[in-house]
Amino acid sequence: MELFKYFISGLLLIFFIYFNLYEIIISEVIIICSLLLLPKLIGKINDLIRSLLFFLPYILPIFVFRVDIFEGYSNHLLIFIFGLMFVVLLHFFNISEYRIMFDPALIDFMKPINLNNFLFRLLESYGSAITEEIFYRGFVLFILISYINPIYAILITSLLFISNHLYNRHAEDRFTYKNLFMIFCLSCVLSGVFYYTQNIFYCIVLHLIYNTPQIVYNFILYKKGELK
Repeated sequence: MELFKYFISGLLLIFFIYFNLYEIIISEVIIICSLLLLPKLIGKINDLIRSLLFFLPYILPIFVFRVDIFEGYSNHLLIFIFGLMFVVLLHFFNISEYRIMFDPALIDFMKPINLNNFLFRLLESYGSAITEEIFYRGFVLFILISYINPIYAILITSLLFISNHLYNRHAEDRFTYKNLFMIFCLSCVLSGVFYYTQNIFYCIVLHLIYNTPQIVYNFILYKKGELK
């Protein structure tokens, strides 16, 4: 997995240098640095501040490089419905993992969480969905489609999406190649939805729906703590 991460990152770096996309390179360096350094601050700074510092690199590029993510905004509901059907399909393919995640015996074994922890995890789930869509769809894809064929732009954006997930400190434990393929497919669909609608809100909603099982899981752990 480590070798795969550096291989994909290297290929993407060469691609961005070739097209002189230094705004993406700079943004990526900052994001990767935050992914590597912020976990080292756990327990040293407030968790809320740490989360905000995590989200910041994803939204700064649209302001620094003046990218208007609402340019050409449209309301193609059928495209959104197609994206929704695909997200539901991805959940169907993950059903074996959900059975393990929501197994009553495993839930009983897990440590319950309090309200503060639940709200913090909720912030992470919602915040990551919003800021990642702003960055990958609203910034990276928006720039790429002006340089290369939209299909290639979607594929490159999706490779970058899974590449950054591999820099997560829990990547080795959390992701398998199947998970990465699912995330890649999700990114392709979200990118397609954004390309055809220019509606970042559709992408955010679909991303949140994809994250729903993890949100429900955290809610169950919270309710378990309330019952004790």
